Amino acid sequence: MMTVDEIMERPIPEGMTIYREGDAVIMGKPVSPDFWEVHCGASPEMRGRLAIETFRRLATRFWADHPEVVEVIGVMPPHHRAARLNCTRIGFHFDKIMPVHLNGETKDVAFYRMARP
Repeated sequence: MMTVDEIMERPIPEGMTIYREGDAVIMGKPVSPDFWEVHCGASPEMRGRLAIETFRRLATRFWADHPEVVEVIGVMPPHHRAARLNCTRIGFHFDKIMPVHLNGETKDVAFYRMARP
């Protein structure tokens, strides 16, 4: 079994809430009390339909554990087509692509939103 850092392909920032099933992970942190930023990742062996079904179960657990949250947002590079498609399969809706300034760089990112089901 892979570590969460290995699945997400980077060190996990402090303060993240992590939901894991096998080698699939959803992690998030509050932007405000009712609005969270979330990230999903899966090992290569779990990608595809298995990962989508697992992400849906993890999202259900997240919503049950955080009744105060009304919406979550996910961001990713626009060229990650598979990740963007998976977002819609999980239940996110495309919002926009816009430039974001981070660590002295400006990069375009795709924003996806999911309201509480």
